[in-house]
Amino acid sequence: MIVFILFSYNSYCQFHIDLGGGVSVKKEVYGKGEVMSQVFPNIEIVAGYDTKYFVIQGEMKPSITRNNSASSYFGGAAGFKFRNVILEGGVYRNIISEDDPSLNTWNMGAALEYFGQLMKRGGIYGKVMYINSSVIFTTGFRVNFN
Repeated sequence: MIVFILFSYNSYCQFHIDLGGGVSVKKEVYGKGEVMSQVFPNIEIVAGYDTKYFVIQGEMKPSITRNNSASSYFGGAAGFKFRNVILEGGVYRNIISEDDPSLNTWNMGAALEYFGQLMKRGGIYGKVMYINSSVIFTTGFRVNFN
């Protein structure tokens, strides 16, 4: 005889979706120590869960330019939330070329995000992220689902 015992646990998880846009500043060092920086526009689409102190989410940060040296990042992140500030880190796939997959790489990234709740179901956010010698600035809105 098998007995199942069910426990009720309130995790207070909340599903959220972020939609935003911004710019990616990429710095490259060339032969004689010359540093060249390029700026590309990008969008950000995020879906994830957050609890009182932790956040886990999947992210897409595609570049919206036709420049072939622009990076597009796809991956996931986990973070710690303290009030309205989220410190997160994750692993991202840098998609540079669909024709030559050897150019695509995995990179670690870190971000600092501020979320301002405007209403019960969402608000606005601003994020600064560092990945692979690129700094990505994004802002947008977050929708919370209960």
